Amino acid sequence: MPRDGLVLLPDGQEEHVIERILDERRRGRGWQYLVRWKGYGQGDDKWLSRRDVEETIALDEWLRKRGGRGGV
Repeated sequence: MPRDGLVLLPDGQEEHVIERILDERRRGRGWQYLVRWKGYGQGDDKWLSRRDVEETIALDEWLRKRGGRGGV
C-alpha cells in the first residue's frame, strides 16, 4: 500500500518527502540530520548527511528554530 509522502518525479523515479528534522550530530568533518519521512513513523527515521538535506524546507525550518545555528 503506498504511503503518504511518496512523490513521483517527472522522470518516473519515486522520492520520499522529509516531514521534519528531529536532531543533528557531528560526523567526521560534517553534519548529519535525523529525519522523519512524511507518512512514516519513528521506526523509519534515518540519519542523512547535510548534503542530502541541503535544499529542503525541513532544513530551513530546523535552522530557523535553532536561531540560524546548526551544523553549518
